[in-house]
Amino acid sequence: MLEWYSTTPTAFTNIINDTTTPTPNTRAGNELKYIRSIGQQLQTFAAPVKSAAGKGKTLSGQWPSGGKNSLADQLRIVAQLIAGGLKTKIYVVNLGGFDSHDKQREGQDPLLLKLSTAVSAFQNELKLNALEDRVIGMTFSEFGRRVKSNDSLGTDHGAAAPLFVFGSKVIPGILGDNPVLPAKATFEDNVAIQFDFRQIYASVLKEWFDTPEAEITKTLLKSYSTLPIIQQQSVVETKAQPSTTELLQNYPNPVNEATNIAIRIPAGNAVLRVFDVNGRLVRTLLDGPVTSGEQIFSCDTRGLANGTYFYRLEFDGTSLTKEMVVMR
Repeated sequence: MLEWYSTTPTAFTNIINDTTTPTPNTRAGNELKYIRSIGQQLQTFAAPVKSAAGKGKTLSGQWPSGGKNSLADQLRIVAQLIAGGLKTKIYVVNLGGFDSHDKQREGQDPLLLKLSTAVSAFQNELKLNALEDRVIGMTFSEFGRRVKSNDSLGTDHGAAAPLFVFGSKVIPGILGDNPVLPAKATFEDNVAIQFDFRQIYASVLKEWFDTPEAEITKTLLKSYSTLPIIQQQSVVETKAQPSTTELLQNYPNPVNEATNIAIRIPAGNAVLRVFDVNGRLVRTLLDGPVTSGEQIFSCDTRGLANGTYFYRLEFDGTSLTKEMVVMR
């Protein structure tokens, strides 16, 4: 698909004009339009990914060989892209097989070994590339397991599950107590939840990504207390003194209908504008005086086509630019 989109004149025109080849006004036509739109967006992301893959090197000798550990294979790619300078903030990888309704022990032991091996190799790779202090990892799942095995020697979907956060900047230890199990547990009993998973998300968003409290509450739909997970403040965006000029990464990104952009500058006159990939001005968020400290501006992206945009802060002779992606 990538090659097709990049080698036809019509496709090239569609890319630079942010349009797609017309499709019938039918359900199938709408699906085809969506597929073509995604194909064009892949063009935008392909170049930086290829560049990072070419620059990044894997140095660790701990990676499993032979394609026998799919999680390790995925994490190796992630480590290579990070080492190559790709600016993606979050990577998602997957290891299936934990939905164990039968023969749980037979299936889980090898899976847990794969998980341990993959994470160990990943951390070793980050250390060898001097990146271990810039990356943390976290496991998550959409459901837990029950207390007792069913008749098939497996466990059914449950309420609670363990969650691991790992990395050199993670506070080591265990949060929570050993669960108290019923004296006569059945396969219908659940392990009691000790922490809401949104507390974990709130903790990572606040302490690692330096996300403003208001944005965390808006995203999670209410305020959640944080947990002692991260050793120190985010290395992704560090808070600056008011005497410096900072342009922070917009959040959320990719953007659906609206996003917030934060700046940190001394008092004075500033300009904050958004441009498309062709350099055309599409939004002016600020053009005038601001007070010292952090200012947050909302950017309404409704009416903007899917694709990459750039927002630029101009202040006291300084110009800072960051990239955001509109995707619906």
